[in-house]
Amino acid sequence: MDAWTTIAGVAALLTGALLCGVLFERLGQSALVGYLVSGLILGPGCLAVVDDATVVRGMAELGVAFLLFSIGLEFSWKHIRSMGRVAFGGGAVQLLLTAAVVAGIGRALGLPWAAAVAVGLIVAPSSTACVFRLLEQRTELDSHHGRASAGVLLFQDLALVPLLLAIRMLGSRGGEGAAGEILRSFLSLAMFAAGAYVVFRFVLPMLLNAAVVTRNRELPLILAVATCLGAAWTSHALGLSPVLGAFAAGILLAESPFATWVRADVQGLRTICLTLFFSSLAMIDGLDWVFKHWYWIVAAVPTVLFGKWLLTTVAVRLVGLPMRAAMAAGLCIAQTGEFSFVLAEVAQGTGLIGEEVFKLIVITTLLTLLATPYLVSWARRVSAGGDVAGGHGHGGHGHSLDLTDHAVIIGFGPSGRAVFDAIATETAVAIVDFHPRVDYSPDYVGAFPVVGDATQTDVLEQACVSKAAIVIITIPDQAMSLRASQLIRELSPKVPIIVRSRYARFVDELAEWADVVVDEEKSMGERLADHARKRWAAGQSAS
Repeated sequence: MDAWTTIAGVAALLTGALLCGVLFERLGQSALVGYLVSGLILGPGCLAVVDDATVVRGMAELGVAFLLFSIGLEFSWKHIRSMGRVAFGGGAVQLLLTAAVVAGIGRALGLPWAAAVAVGLIVAPSSTACVFRLLEQRTELDSHHGRASAGVLLFQDLALVPLLLAIRMLGSRGGEGAAGEILRSFLSLAMFAAGAYVVFRFVLPMLLNAAVVTRNRELPLILAVATCLGAAWTSHALGLSPVLGAFAAGILLAESPFATWVRADVQGLRTICLTLFFSSLAMIDGLDWVFKHWYWIVAAVPTVLFGKWLLTTVAVRLVGLPMRAAMAAGLCIAQTGEFSFVLAEVAQGTGLIGEEVFKLIVITTLLTLLATPYLVSWARRVSAGGDVAGGHGHGGHGHSLDLTDHAVIIGFGPSGRAVFDAIATETAVAIVDFHPRVDYSPDYVGAFPVVGDATQTDVLEQACVSKAAIVIITIPDQAMSLRASQLIRELSPKVPIIVRSRYARFVDELAEWADVVVDEEKSMGERLADHARKRWAAGQSAS
């Protein structure tokens, strides 16, 4: 095969991905959706240019390995331990519920039980890349539903390891000999983890040190490539998935002093390979398959979107999230995601699912990703809209408060806690917070708690806002802060309102309703400048 023919095919694929990626970004979509559409449009014509399609697929699989490796770099053990109840509890329930329901549907449609379970595991994960980007653009990562969505998504990323092991176990023997296969897989994984730990903990620090890496910026990239490829090959040699080895290597390397440089320098290489992966996924048969099997697609897409929304809502509601925030989080992660492609590739490679099922998963995932920006937009409206739970806030002792000339603090995160500590000895304080722990937490000793949503009039009335001497809004969600300020102003036109603005661009909007808006970005800049001046002055006097 002529190497230049392969290069021409790869160039065509990347060019199409670039054009579609730019177009979809301008339309408010994720670029990775553009990569998929590019492959769908180019179809088998581009593969015909490349005499050996396995070359493209090989480069694409390398992109997946780098994706998992770079995600592993973000998961230090400290990060994993701090993920919290919504992430671990809600994420685990969401994955299990979704996998079970989808497997049941697959079994009812005639799939073998092993294939049905595999499809359930494939559909369960959502798109971390799309949802994080959209929530960040909308400044909703700090919102109640944004934090819940992020927690569940991070748990899904972490759960990729057992999901990969489960699918390989199901496919290796058609689901038979499960106990032996599980034992073998875990022994292989333990051998790999032990060897990788020794290398990253003892061998690499002896060969390199942070000073050497800092002086030569080529070394982090070489280290990343060698680590990722070596871990993938070792994992494959042990009978495990290569991407599993890359992911585990990333997690172990995250604890090393080289992690910061590796994270920065691996991004460019990962992007190129990952673009090939997403583009090549949709190339086989292109649009022809879509036109021939449109009825399956019409059935699958709304079923996935509605089913995952409902099941995610139930899952995060079970761990204590308020109903509206749970419904909003469910909307955010109702799609299937990029890891579904990885799992589907593994399932197809082991013979668990056939070509037809694989194509249906790819097209369904593509269309649910296209719907994601609209779902995230609706999520904000659901989170800030009317009460859908049928119930409202309540006082800490089961009745309305009776306070006058008191302070009301809305939100009891670190900012709310600091305000409470500063004023609790001077006046009575009513605290309005989403979380039911407001009723029994020792952090609220001396306070009058109200569990509920501050964008609801009756919740504010229970906190006696109309009789308050001052109201302090500490929540980071701009939409909720704005709505709460408007309602407070209607209930008490003269009460002083102090509100936190997470981002500088929202200050003017909040200032229409609040007396004082604390610009978090400006305040942080002033504090940083103050510390810089003090350090500079201290250095000058010492010299």
